[in-house]
Amino acid sequence: MKKEKQEKLNLWDKICKYTPQIAVFLPVVSFVAGGGFKLAWFLYKSGYYGYYNIEVKNILANDEIDIYKWICFGIATIFYFCYSILSVRRIISNKINILFWGVILNYIISLFFCIIVLKEITLVSFVTALILIPCNWVMIFSLGFCMAHNMQEDLINKNKIKKKKKVKRVLSKLKNKYKNTNTKQKREWVDRDYKVLGIILITASLILGGFFTYEEGVKTAKDKNSYGIVKIENISYAVIDVDEKEMVLQKCNIKNNEIVLFVKTYLKTDKNDKIINYINFEKGNIHRNYKAEQE
Repeated sequence: MKKEKQEKLNLWDKICKYTPQIAVFLPVVSFVAGGGFKLAWFLYKSGYYGYYNIEVKNILANDEIDIYKWICFGIATIFYFCYSILSVRRIISNKINILFWGVILNYIISLFFCIIVLKEITLVSFVTALILIPCNWVMIFSLGFCMAHNMQEDLINKNKIKKKKKVKRVLSKLKNKYKNTNTKQKREWVDRDYKVLGIILITASLILGGFFTYEEGVKTAKDKNSYGIVKIENISYAVIDVDEKEMVLQKCNIKNNEIVLFVKTYLKTDKNDKIINYINFEKGNIHRNYKAEQE
């Protein structure tokens, strides 16, 4: 118990040591984190709009991020960094509950991220969070071990000492056996090497996460079975996206509870209190037509 308390105190002392740096870099972290969330949201919307063959320049903003949200993103990122450090320390100390720390808590964090990006709690959020768990594992290793390697060195060195005692005899035998041979000594990794590895893994994880985010946008459009219908000059349009001021519409044809979307046509217009009638369709009754006009 005393050792555990001492380890927690050591970790807390290290975190407090970097408090001034955290305070200075909070605006930078907030800016980067907010930009990251905006990029994830843009990738998701790009996949969604791309399914309907609508150019990304027509994506509706839906919700502008103010200064308070940027700060919240920064604080959340710092907490995630601390969570990564603590998770890695528990893994190194062999004191981690894999089910809780590796799966449940990991899933909750991924779900939180998905809800922020998608701005709604839907089945897509829960499924996407499940898919992002492996990316989250890579991020935890990259941030908590590679980028914060100097904060983990006390536990790493302690484990090295334990392992060294166990293999000391084996190593001495190997040295005696190959003492007359020329062997190249392997260069030990230093803190800079781990940081480079961390940057590479973070980049790879972000790219993979971006790909999954884009694909989830496509999947959302494919699984959509409820469309708002608007009449403009006696022509039917399906509502693809809508916010408080504008709508993105696509010309459609409805017949016998089937809807045909003409994906080479779209219209971005003001909402102007237009009446939207929502209709549910079965998945097999939703079709895309690549002709420019209705037949």
